[in-house]
Amino acid sequence: MNKEIYILGVGRNTIVTIDLAECCGYRVAGLYHYLSDRMGEQYFDHTIIGCNDELFEMDLSNMQFAISVGDNDIRAYLYNAIVERGGKVVTLIHPTAIVSKYATIGDGVCIHALSVVSPDVVIGNDCVISHNNLVTHGVRMENHCFMASNVILGANTVVDDFSFIGSGATIISTKVGRLGKHSYVGAGAVVTKPVGDGCVVVGNPAKIFKTDSL
Repeated sequence: MNKEIYILGVGRNTIVTIDLAECCGYRVAGLYHYLSDRMGEQYFDHTIIGCNDELFEMDLSNMQFAISVGDNDIRAYLYNAIVERGGKVVTLIHPTAIVSKYATIGDGVCIHALSVVSPDVVIGNDCVISHNNLVTHGVRMENHCFMASNVILGANTVVDDFSFIGSGATIISTKVGRLGKHSYVGAGAVVTKPVGDGCVVVGNPAKIFKTDSL
């Protein structure tokens, strides 16, 4: 089995992705940054070996990647660019995470330390489940979503594409049928009812702070 992996994105959080990949048994072969003038720099003893533009001119068949970008839209662009060129964005599940054998996990998913994914959960492609999260039974998470740390995502919630759930948020089981596409749940929010497309909700109980155009 090929255990060589490349990391796209070099920022403050990249070491977390590197650590996750190494905990999953991969060897990080190099990093890619969006700026060509960063080539050759060292980051935690790993080398930036190229930029994204150069990478996406290559045939990426037989190459494996992880994406260290929090922004859902940028991460989705990188994910699709890799897949279109024959590369694979691997799913990384930390050894301390608990993922039910009755859960379905897509491609390019990162599940970090101490998180729990319950039975009858479906997680789509290119999603990030950060540290110490609980994804309760019946959840359906679509593609390109991000869940920050210490979140409780209650049962039977549909989390639509490009949704973001901030640290410490609680999504109440069976009360929240859907978090809409490009929705944003603020840190510490307690969500008790559905959230529409493009809505930003904050507070306890969560209320609409603003609605972004999609």
